[in-house]
Amino acid sequence: MDKYSDPEVWMPIPGYDGWYEVSNLGRIRSYHKFGWGRRIYPEDIKLYTTKRGYVQVSLTKDKVSRQRDVHRLVAAAFLPKAPAGMQIDHINGDKTDNRAINLEWVTPRENTMRSLALGLKPTGEKHGMSKLTNADVVEMRRLYKTGKYSHRKLGALFGISHATAGKIIRNEAWRGTQLKECGTDG
Repeated sequence: MDKYSDPEVWMPIPGYDGWYEVSNLGRIRSYHKFGWGRRIYPEDIKLYTTKRGYVQVSLTKDKVSRQRDVHRLVAAAFLPKAPAGMQIDHINGDKTDNRAINLEWVTPRENTMRSLALGLKPTGEKHGMSKLTNADVVEMRRLYKTGKYSHRKLGALFGISHATAGKIIRNEAWRGTQLKECGTDG
């Protein structure tokens, strides 16, 4: 049986006194009925995706609605209790795939490293706060190799601190940008 044809298993959502259930496939259903009362047969609840790409659901308890991340509800019901300081990670990198089999507890560092490996976090010139382009970095390294420019001069020339220029020259920052990538031999 492949991972996409797992049988669906339902568990009550902790803290909601049996009014809501979550499945191992990432679906949510409710026993709420309009007005006061309880349904005999549960009804699926509509899920929505946030701007950050996570799937959420609105759950109500004591007349107060609250948005909850579906992956957190699935993890609470189907994964072992989280060790202190751990985060939930989507193994395949797809934030909308909330199946229990696709979720695991990881350290914050592991979570970051996986998202970088999968290309989910923007780096280099694609990062919104970047002051440099890949071509700038290549040119900075080329100029430094001539021996005519210090970290301070390069920092001033490219509008960054001398410390950042030094990190770029030592390949501690912008590691993926190499001279050969931009057509020069370095």
